[in-house]
Amino acid sequence: MSGAADKARFHLEQSVPELREWERRDIFSKDEITSIARKRSDFEHTIATRGASSPSTYARYIAYELNLSTLACKRVVRRRLKSTSSHSSQKRMFSILDRGTRKHHGSLELWMQYLSYCRTQGARKRLQRVLTECVRMFPTKPEVWIWAARYEMDIKGDVGAARGWMQRGLRFCPRRTELWIEYGRLEMEFVAKIAARRRILGLGKAEADPTMELDSGHLDVDDDEEMDADEIALPAVSAEEFETQDGGERKRGSGLDQVALEKLSKSPALNGAIPKAIFDASMKQFAPASPSTASRTDGAWRIIDQTAADFFHMFAEFAAPASAPCAGMLLQHVLDNTPVSQDVERGVQMASCMCRHPVAIVEFDAPDFPSALRESLKRIKQARTLDMEKEQKQNLDLALSSWLTPMLEENRLAPELKLVLKTTLAILDHGESNASQ
Repeated sequence: MSGAADKARFHLEQSVPELREWERRDIFSKDEITSIARKRSDFEHTIATRGASSPSTYARYIAYELNLSTLACKRVVRRRLKSTSSHSSQKRMFSILDRGTRKHHGSLELWMQYLSYCRTQGARKRLQRVLTECVRMFPTKPEVWIWAARYEMDIKGDVGAARGWMQRGLRFCPRRTELWIEYGRLEMEFVAKIAARRRILGLGKAEADPTMELDSGHLDVDDDEEMDADEIALPAVSAEEFETQDGGERKRGSGLDQVALEKLSKSPALNGAIPKAIFDASMKQFAPASPSTASRTDGAWRIIDQTAADFFHMFAEFAAPASAPCAGMLLQHVLDNTPVSQDVERGVQMASCMCRHPVAIVEFDAPDFPSALRESLKRIKQARTLDMEKEQKQNLDLALSSWLTPMLEENRLAPELKLVLKTTLAILDHGESNASQ
C-alpha cells in the first residue's frame, strides 16, 4: 500500500506549481484549489492501487481534467487575464493517458481518447507514436484504421496517406462493411473537393463519364500476390494531379493549379472510377462461396444487400448538384451491379434503394422533381409485388415509410406532392399492420 501511496504522492506533487499559479492569479479560489487537490488525490490513489482501477476510472479522471482545463481557460478570458501556459495541463493529461493505456492496454476507448487528445493539442509526433502502438494492439478494429485515414485526410490534407491507411486496414479487416463504406466516402469527399475547386476557379463543370471503365485499375482483395505490397490496385492518378489537394494553394498565383485541375478532370479520380472500384471489390468480398447454390436465406446475401444499400446511401449524400459530379453515375452503378440471389430478384434494402433512386439526384425545388417522384411511387408499387416472405415485405414497407416520412417536413415540397406522400404512407402503414397480424 505504501508503494501505491508513494506513486500517488509523486504525481500529485507534479501538479503543485499549477495549483499555486491558479491561486496566485485568482483563477480559482482557495477553497476551489483545495477541492481540486482532494479530487485529484482520490483519483491518483485509486489508479495507483492494484486492482482498484478500471478503464472507466481513467476515463472519468480524463474527463475531470478536461473540464477543469476548459473552465480555467474560460475564466481567463472572462476576467481578461493574461493567458497562462497550457504546458503543465497538457503534460498532466499525457501522463494520465500514458499510464492508462499501459495499465489497460486492451481498452480501445482509452487509446481513442489518447489519439483524440493528441489531435486537439496538435502533438503530431506523439500522435504518430500512439497511433502506431494502437494499430499494433488493434489491427482488426476498423475504427482505428478509419480514424487514421480521417486524420490524414481532414487534418494533414494527404489523400495518398489516407488511402494507404484504408488499404492496409482492408488487409486486416476485409469483411468489415464499415471500412469499405468509409473508404468510399473518403474518395467521394476528395472528388467533391476537387470539383468545388474547379467551380471556384471557373474551370467549368466536371462531368462524370458514365462509359468510363476500369481497364487495369481494379480492387482485388482475394489475390494474395497482388496484396503483398500493402496496396490495393486503383486507377492510376499521377502525383501532379494530387498536388491540387495539398499543394494547390502554393500554385494558384502561377496558374499551375488550373492546369493540374484540368488534368485531374480527365482522370479516373474525378470521374468516380475509384469509388466504383471500391464498391465492386466489396461486392466480390462478400459474395457467397457458391452463388449458384446459395438461397435467399443465406447470410451472405443479407450482408450484400445491406452493404450495397449503405454504399447507395453514402453516394446519395454527394448527389447534390454542387457536390460530386459522378454521384449519379455511381448510384446507377450500385443498382446495376449488386449481386442477387438466384431465387429472389432483390433484397429488402436494395429494393428500397431502387425506389429512392429517381429522387435521390433531384432537388426538391427542381422542375423535374414531380416526375421523379412519380417514378419513385411507380417503383414502390412494383417493389411491393416482389416475391418476398411476409417479414421481408413488412421490413420493406417500414424502410419506405422511414424514407418518405421526413419528406413531409420539407418546406420546398408543394402541398399537392405532400398529399400524395401522405396517401402513399397510409397504404404502407396499412400493409405493415396487416403483415403484423
